Amino acid sequence: MAKVGRAYTLNTEGCVPADSRYDAKYAEIGRQLLGSGRGIFTEHGLLFVESKPMDEVYDGRVLPGFAYKDFIVNVDLTYKGRYESLFLPESRLAIDKAVRRLGAETIEDCDCTYEYENPNYGRFAVKFEDILENEGIEGLNALAYQFYTYDIDTRKLDAAIEMTGVTSSKNIITLIEHLDDLELIPDIDRNDFAGVGRYYLDQSNDLEISPDLEDFFNYEEFGEYIAEEYSGQFTSCGFLYYDGNDSMSEIVNALDDEGSAMTMGGM
Repeated sequence: MAKVGRAYTLNTEGCVPADSRYDAKYAEIGRQLLGSGRGIFTEHGLLFVESKPMDEVYDGRVLPGFAYKDFIVNVDLTYKGRYESLFLPESRLAIDKAVRRLGAETIEDCDCTYEYENPNYGRFAVKFEDILENEGIEGLNALAYQFYTYDIDTRKLDAAIEMTGVTSSKNIITLIEHLDDLELIPDIDRNDFAGVGRYYLDQSNDLEISPDLEDFFNYEEFGEYIAEEYSGQFTSCGFLYYDGNDSMSEIVNALDDEGSAMTMGGM
């Protein structure tokens, strides 16, 4: 009975809880359904016809919003009462087709509304919205492509954005390209330079402290040295420092100037 009730609910409502297999509620739904006399026997099973109204979601021109692929950000285009859902990243051709289906000449004629993001990238929601507002869909689409294409350490990227203070899609993409040159120490208390020193020594292939000297080694001063030497900074995501073959200036010089937004605390 529970199997019948669960299958019926799944078909009519679209989803059921994962742990509902033996739920008494669904067994009761199954008993009422089979006892209703509404069932029609077919060679494929018992068919129940529901008297629910059919909603027309496709008007022959504008496609209904449907996330048919993995996406980073969902944006709605609106023009003269019609709207299209775009699931970024999209190709330039797909965006142009959506604009033409709406009857608009260019995407600038449409209102672009940020709807929601892939939950894996929720920490960037505000940044995505700001980019859409300030740069338009092109900037957001370019950034979404980077997230979609590459396996990004989102926590490290968030720390790098906080450290540099950048906001533009171009600068965030530049940080993504240099992310392997940065090292993040997560879950460390702010100003815990001793923890920074211990972490660096644990990860280093060139430095090692003799066990006999560990009690006499000043990890805090060493952590402060690492912060100074490798442009390290505490962020809300942890301690971030440069760990590439050059210096932090390599990344900073690659960033476009955003005026007062640019900060490199500690440098």
